[in-house]
Amino acid sequence: MTQSVEGLLRELAPQVLGVLVRRYGQFDAAEDAVQEALLAASTQWPREGVPENPRSWLVSVAGRRLVDEFRSDSARRRREVTTAFTETYPEISDRDDTLMLLFLCAHPALSPPSQLALTLRAVGGLTTGEIAAAFLVPGSTMAQRISRAKQTIRKSGQGFDGQHERDARRPASTAPPQDRQPSSASEPGRQPSSVSYPGCQPSSVSHPGRQPSSASESGRQPSSVSHPGRQPSSASEPGRQPSSASYPGPRQPPEERAERLRVVRQVLYLIFNEGYTASGGPDLQRADLTTEAIRLTRMLRELVPGDHETTGLLALMLLTDARRPGRTAANGDLVPLDRQDRTLWSKEMIAEGVALISSALGRGPVGPYQIQAAIAALHDEAADDAQTDWPQILALYDVLERLSPGPVVTLNRAVAVARTQGPLAGLAVLGDLDGDDRMAGHHRVEAVRAHLLEQAGFREEARAAFRTAARLTTSVPERKYLLAKASLTTPEQKNEHYGSRA
Repeated sequence: MTQSVEGLLRELAPQVLGVLVRRYGQFDAAEDAVQEALLAASTQWPREGVPENPRSWLVSVAGRRLVDEFRSDSARRRREVTTAFTETYPEISDRDDTLMLLFLCAHPALSPPSQLALTLRAVGGLTTGEIAAAFLVPGSTMAQRISRAKQTIRKSGQGFDGQHERDARRPASTAPPQDRQPSSASEPGRQPSSVSYPGCQPSSVSHPGRQPSSASESGRQPSSVSHPGRQPSSASEPGRQPSSASYPGPRQPPEERAERLRVVRQVLYLIFNEGYTASGGPDLQRADLTTEAIRLTRMLRELVPGDHETTGLLALMLLTDARRPGRTAANGDLVPLDRQDRTLWSKEMIAEGVALISSALGRGPVGPYQIQAAIAALHDEAADDAQTDWPQILALYDVLERLSPGPVVTLNRAVAVARTQGPLAGLAVLGDLDGDDRMAGHHRVEAVRAHLLEQAGFREEARAAFRTAARLTTSVPERKYLLAKASLTTPEQKNEHYGSRA
């Protein structure tokens, strides 16, 4: 299959699936039908050429396959599938159902791991095996997770607009198949790793169900943009919402729709963070996941162009991923932010990210992703670590803490306080997290504590904290880095200054 056909099928897959789910209301059966249509296209189009209306072609083939499944008529299925490859297909509405599909994958009845897996499968077009490899679980486990997520959506009874369209298009003699029994396997769900610490990767995701991830790094917007650090603390997330007419999504009250959009953004950011700092395994980062998260966020921004918080999320991803080439050495070892070769950072991604966040700030209420993107830009635009505007970063974290308080924000703010007021002041802020059950077992609290203790001259305590953090992390590169820090931290060592997150 040629690259152009593969790219076209990947772009059309969520649109076709959205059409079928809106028409027939059966997510799992529709997804199977779309996969068969994609397979047929991948073999026929390179040989015979792409149809004049490829989207209509896929909708027609998948729709017939779905109707045949409902009828359970194998002879008719053979006849209609054959016809599907030769006839002219009816014009399909230009309505793009991708946003509805994203909303459905972010269904509140699903656990965060299931939301991630279903989004990557249904909207991202990744195979079950690819998703399983990304999250370091067996393929059978991921298949069960996705299957159970589909069953949950079906049983919730919540679907898309257009029930009248589904009823009109479904033949009277057909009916959806009976619900299959869900797998008895328990729903696995390793949560992506969260916060960042000085000298290592940026703060990642917030814990699902809590506040959005605090981005630990961020950046300077042009002076012509009103500074978010001076915005009133009452700024609210998720920013100005598009009119309800601009949403091709489920019929929901504006407040509920805004909440579902917030969850969609969070799911996409969870995917990004799992790629940017893998929560387990031998590699520090997974470029395939960060690339996919950025692609899906671009798609979301096109679907809700008036939502400035979505623009902020895309800017944050670009400004953060721009540093990826400098985060690891040739042997895969982690390189702290303050020691990275900034000439390796992507100037194109930084320029696009700065332009996006500059266009979003000051256009409406400020949300957490916009603030995090502004912080990321300050890091990216600094020529080196010494020129980073830490006072402004601290001001932005103060705003973020008012907008979206939580332990991840507190942890990152502790680093900014240490860089502006000294390590002892940072340790005092970090003390606010002692006893916080939400951070129990997370290695980055101990990693930040170790760096600040080291900077304050408490070598033995720092070495113990480095070892504790190394024991808690599941990332091989992080563990290697932390153990190396512990071995280098001795009572005779001259005090060094370590930077923020990588």
